[in-house]
Amino acid sequence: MFKKFRFLENLFSVRNYFYNNIMHKIIYIFGIKISIKTKINKKVFFKLQEIYRHKEKELKKKKTINVVFMLSLISMFPARPLFEYLLKNKNRYKYDVKILIVPDQRFGLKNAISSQLKAYEELSAAYGADNILVSSVDGRLDTIDIKNLADIIIPALPYDITHPKYSLYNLINLGILPALVNYGYFRSIYDRNLIVSNTYSMYWKVFTENNYNLQEFKNFQQINGKNCVLTGYCKLDFYESIKNTINKKDRKVIMISPHHSVDGGYNSIMHLSNFYKYADLFLKLPELYPDIDFIFRPHPALFFCLERKNFWGSEKVEKYIKKMKSYKNVRYSDGGDYLRDFAESDALIQDCGSFLVDYFYTKKPQCYMLKNKEQINETFSDFGKLCLENVYKAYNSDDIINFINEVVINENDYMKDQRDKFAEAEVMINYPNVSEKIVDLFNQIFGANK
Repeated sequence: MFKKFRFLENLFSVRNYFYNNIMHKIIYIFGIKISIKTKINKKVFFKLQEIYRHKEKELKKKKTINVVFMLSLISMFPARPLFEYLLKNKNRYKYDVKILIVPDQRFGLKNAISSQLKAYEELSAAYGADNILVSSVDGRLDTIDIKNLADIIIPALPYDITHPKYSLYNLINLGILPALVNYGYFRSIYDRNLIVSNTYSMYWKVFTENNYNLQEFKNFQQINGKNCVLTGYCKLDFYESIKNTINKKDRKVIMISPHHSVDGGYNSIMHLSNFYKYADLFLKLPELYPDIDFIFRPHPALFFCLERKNFWGSEKVEKYIKKMKSYKNVRYSDGGDYLRDFAESDALIQDCGSFLVDYFYTKKPQCYMLKNKEQINETFSDFGKLCLENVYKAYNSDDIINFINEVVINENDYMKDQRDKFAEAEVMINYPNVSEKIVDLFNQIFGANK
């Protein structure tokens, strides 16, 4: 049935990137870079959804449906609970699952190799090497037969960061159904750039987190949420079991998570990061509060960006990290399991994107760093603004210190009741059973049992 949509193979035959509903095609002719912008008629996307219905009927006849989860960074695997649920229930349902680790081409060869290796080591230890495939860093050496490997593919990010072979457009042309578990809980106006883009209208399914975000798709997506399903936030399913394994410590634990979107850096359009402003303060806090333990967990892209020569450079980054790790009351966290950091911490200081919402699942206080009060209206969606109404906010170093002294140490958490009510009513939809809800949908479409 996908032969009807074969014209896309020629239309998207070279590397593309997107902003809003404009396709930017980059072509090199004799070393000359040519950029072509093409606007796509939204009727194409509605047609694609019709073709997906035919593909569903084909897959319903199959004895086994192959579901592949594609990722590059171990810390960016939002659908991991869904993978684990399907793996544990492989004898119950008709789904066979695999993980495909592809290289992230955004931050250079060295980081791509180290990220793949780190992901492979952790995931193969957890799930067995037979369930893990690794794509070559050099796309010319990649021999994976993705067409026969996957009926459904679930990437970790909505945009293309690896070989063109694994681009959304190529996967569609190969007859593979692309589904998306969002890496982050949508909460900003920036997210609308993704929603309105061609990309989100080309997915077979997009699993949305709550009614606010479903409405964002209905309002801004080109196909008005036609491919969206309200399931809840799959990424946090694990937290319920993890939190019950943590023994309460006598010492307070504060988690610090600076975002990567420094001025002029990768994805700086988000403009969330305050790292330049507070980098020195973060290094001083372990000395100022020797009776508090700190978990320092930067966004995985922060130091990838800063180690470049036009930013800090690798020497300064290494020196900073070494200094942070030198404190006995600091644990430097860069593994895949940040939910354990959530569970071990008593509070969070951060300016990340999805963590603003994610931390509500802990029902613990957080201090969100903002540049100024105007940023709230300039940056955040209606749902994001509601989130900020239920957290402590910092506009300067004194606000951060006050949060530590009053809320964490003195335990004057006056926002707790309203925060808990907000979390339960507006954030924790179907928690902690979102993975099961997604599989229920699969079963309705494809048939439940083998």
